[in-house]
Amino acid sequence: MTCTRSGGGVAEPEGTPLTRRHDPPMSLAAALTYTGGDRLLLAELLAIFVDEGPRHMREIREAASGADCGRLSRAAHTLKGQLQVLGAEAAATLAHRLETRGRDGQVHGVGELLAALEPELGRLLEFVAAELTGPAAVSEKA
Repeated sequence: MTCTRSGGGVAEPEGTPLTRRHDPPMSLAAALTYTGGDRLLLAELLAIFVDEGPRHMREIREAASGADCGRLSRAAHTLKGQLQVLGAEAAATLAHRLETRGRDGQVHGVGELLAALEPELGRLLEFVAAELTGPAAVSEKA
């Protein structure tokens, strides 16, 4: 798959793991640092992510399937920003790689990145749902 423009995409190093499944999908401490310790704000950001994250992922998939590099870059950039705020570094790194591929007009390897990002996003959504509805929801934790 190629985009209409060419670029000098950065190749992924051979054997580099795209995600580490044993790590938690996000850092609540990092997310709380971003919100200045405001747990209600964090709960709001998590709820927004639950609504918007899957939409951004759909946009990325559609852009990749249509080899629309500009759209891929924009959608991946937006998702990356949300993931960074939540302290979801593994997923944010994958989104960043997708953003870079789109920006550089280089979609070689995008399928592999999507295949790694989708389950990571799924893990994150499950984690967030548990944090929002669990016995001690993030907004209620001391």
